[in-house]
Amino acid sequence: MFHRAAKLIRPPERRLPVFIIAIWALTLADVALTHHGLQIGAICEGNPILAALFDISPALAAASVLLYVGLACVALWWARNKVVWLPAAVRVIVVVKVVVLGAHALWAFRIV
Repeated sequence: MFHRAAKLIRPPERRLPVFIIAIWALTLADVALTHHGLQIGAICEGNPILAALFDISPALAAASVLLYVGLACVALWWARNKVVWLPAAVRVIVVVKVVVLGAHALWAFRIV
């Protein structure tokens, strides 16, 4: 009886910490490339709150984004054993962030 119940509980995702750290690191790269794009005039920030923060201070904008995403990463870590679909969602977030960074790279390095 016990072995059947044990099968219903998913084993912890061992790579989840790596993916959560990747989310934060990719966000750091996103902020850096956004700042670069704003500096060279290649883009304008679409998020009005971040646009205002970048106008005040790029460091303030970066700190705000990294703090917010850092807190979100802590929440993901807290929920790691409580939400069954969390590992899949975290992987999707990482893939989306990589795609966004790829798009940033196109204009940041003047490829398009």
